[in-house]
Amino acid sequence: MTTMALLLWLAACTGSGTLTDSGTAGTTDTPPPTDTATTDTATTHPTGSDDSCDSLPAATGSVISVAPTDAAGLADIVDDLEPGDTLEFAAGTYPVAGDIWVSTPSVTLRGATGNPADVVLDASYQGGSVLTVTASSVVVTDLTVQNGWYHGVHVRPASGADTSITGVRLHRIVVHNAAEQAVKVNQEGTAYVDHGELSCSTLLLDADGRSQVRNGCYTGGLDMHRSANWRVRDNHVEGFWCDAGLAEHGLHLWRQNAGTVIERNVIVNCARGIGLGLASSSDGTDRTHDGYTCPDAYIDDYGGIIRNNFVFADDPVLFASAGGFDTGIGLWSACDSTVVHNTVWSTQAPFSSVEWRFDGTSAVVMNNLVSHNLRDRTVTSIELAGNLADADAGLLVDAAGGALHLDPTATGAIDAGEPLAVGLADTDVDAEPRDALPDIGADEVTGR
Repeated sequence: MTTMALLLWLAACTGSGTLTDSGTAGTTDTPPPTDTATTDTATTHPTGSDDSCDSLPAATGSVISVAPTDAAGLADIVDDLEPGDTLEFAAGTYPVAGDIWVSTPSVTLRGATGNPADVVLDASYQGGSVLTVTASSVVVTDLTVQNGWYHGVHVRPASGADTSITGVRLHRIVVHNAAEQAVKVNQEGTAYVDHGELSCSTLLLDADGRSQVRNGCYTGGLDMHRSANWRVRDNHVEGFWCDAGLAEHGLHLWRQNAGTVIERNVIVNCARGIGLGLASSSDGTDRTHDGYTCPDAYIDDYGGIIRNNFVFADDPVLFASAGGFDTGIGLWSACDSTVVHNTVWSTQAPFSSVEWRFDGTSAVVMNNLVSHNLRDRTVTSIELAGNLADADAGLLVDAAGGALHLDPTATGAIDAGEPLAVGLADTDVDAEPRDALPDIGADEVTGR
């Protein structure tokens, strides 16, 4: 339903990529609430991280400029960067062989024009991932990576590393048609990837990319393992499903992540929308996190917050696929999780709009507006309040068309939510403030 051109514009525009009540591109000028997750380390995000979807400030250190004619030597150019350097890409398409390793800390890779559509690193399904980041405080911004054999961007410590990396920031990027997950974050032994951010970006799998997916539909938007204190905000994720098999989620955090904040994202036509946890037993390489109150069971995610997101499905081909539209938001072995003020809408029935499963799950699920069902899959440690299931389409601006803001003239969701603790969801999907009587769902109608 959404063209590639529109998705590139969403990633490049000043706004967040979400929609305002008038159906036009919105901005995120209002800061979000303070993160409230408690973890074994302080909840911080990359240096310079803020709430804007603007291009980042101009480089202050050494700037090395490259053009498409430098594509053949790009891996070596990246390898020669020094801390503080910025590698600036002139507009054009860069045919690369994949496996460009960013192993120097505190460097920036950025497109020169500020529009991700202008700079394209195209791996043509060669090699491994298009970009692999193995160092702290690396920034990738204002460019597109596409046609990765594994991932578009892979963030992980170097092989054999014994020190975790921190502060990686992926901002205003487009990842188009990776054959596995678009963005992958995972550990190396007991070295982890903490305190990072994925923001204001577009992750897209279309029909051409879907034909490259292998290994039983092993694909998804963001797939993260054993990391702590990441923020995933203001992204547009679309098209992660397969004709056969069941894809991972558009945004998926599992295998013992902690303190992740997932907010103000738009997930469109993915087999599964947003997930915390998946497994119900250990794979033998667990990472534990202190400071959580968890059930006496296997835990696959700690303290994740999912707030103010839109999840939408309307593609008849997705619905007819082997996996169909499985779930909008899923909690599996997810301890101390929070799911508040999300809107999940599908034009055909999913297995669940929101679901929770396995003994390790404990959660607050409040003020969510969904087209169909909240499904309890045998878990009892759930606090439910203020949710609206089987909601009337007339509550939204255009439910069938994917405009999921509340209709300011309709009643039933406006001022009908449960008040939440200060700092938990003080603003909405457009980063506009909520009032004392919050509206149900991701949107808060203002000026009514």
